[in-house]
This record gives sequence, C-alpha cells and structure tokens, in this order.
Amino acid sequence: MENIKNTSVIEFATSDLESMNCSQLSDYVVQKHHQYAIKAIAQIKPLIEKVVAMNATYHPQMKSIKDYFRLISNELQLHMQKEELVLFPYIHKLVSADKDGTQLTTPGFGSIKSPVSVMLTEHETIGIMAQKVVRLSSGFKAPADVNDTVLELYARLKEFDEDLQEHVRLENDILFPKAIELEQKLLFASE
Repeated sequence: MENIKNTSVIEFATSDLESMNCSQLSDYVVQKHHQYAIKAIAQIKPLIEKVVAMNATYHPQMKSIKDYFRLISNELQLHMQKEELVLFPYIHKLVSADKDGTQLTTPGFGSIKSPVSVMLTEHETIGIMAQKVVRLSSGFKAPADVNDTVLELYARLKEFDEDLQEHVRLENDILFPKAIELEQKLLFASE
C-alpha cells in the first residue's frame, strides 16, 4: 500500500498555524487532515476486513476494532462534509468581510457558535470511539503471534489516530476560537 501521508502540504509549527487567518487555517485542515482521512479510510477499510477474516478467531478484539473504525470513519466523513459545506465557507465569508470591510450577513444558523458547538460535540464523540480502538489494540501494539498484515494495520491505525488528534486539536484550540473571535469583532463593528 502506498504511503498516505500528504507530502504536498507544507508542515507548519503551531506558532505558524496560530499566525494564519481563519481561511488559511480551514484550507490547511481540508488539504492536510481531510484529504488524509479520506485516503486513509479508503485504505484501512479493506485491510481491516482482511485482518478480521484471518485473525478474529484467535483475536476477537479485531472485530471490535473493525466495528469502531467503521463508526469513526462514518462519523468523520459526515463531520468533514459539514465543515466543508457549511462551516468553512462561512469562515471564508468572515475573513472576506473583515478584509474588505463589507457588511456581514447573518447565516441561517445564526452565529458561528452553533455549528462550532456541533463540531466540538462530534469531535468528542469521535474521540471516545478512537480511545476504544486504542484500548482494544493495546495502544497499537499487535499481539506477538500475528502476521505482517496485522502489523501494517496497527501502524496505519496509529498514524490515523495521530492525525485525527492533531486535526481535532487544530480546530478546537486554534481555528474555532479564532473564527468565533472574528465573527464577534465583525458583529460589534457593525453595531
């Protein structure tokens, strides 16, 4: 299987990310984390099916790992669609309104706090399921009696988990607070 880490995206230190505007941050999230997740899910799903078919008899936790990964991938794909179709376009409008000095129109969802609240709840739900995969896989340490396919699966799941944690941290700690602050600034400026 090919390496799924996105090498075309420039890696940034946290301080670099904090200096980006909200549009740049949301684009970075899509290019680095969303694109990675889509590719990783597509590659992990058949791999996990193969592992379960070959190992579930002796390692029943493999089926639970598969079930949780399916739930995570389904939830994450819907989550990313919401961000890309609703939240991130609004963030781009905020940045444009700020840059151009134009009037901000209130979106159908009211304040950005509403979709951000939904995203935070979904991050928490996905995180709980991801922690179950970590526990079931003993921290991504494969049992001693497994083949290379299981080792590859555990390595890919670990990489997926690390990217997911970075993705969530970037949104929760940097992007969402900045976007909320920008919206407040624009709303108060128009009063």
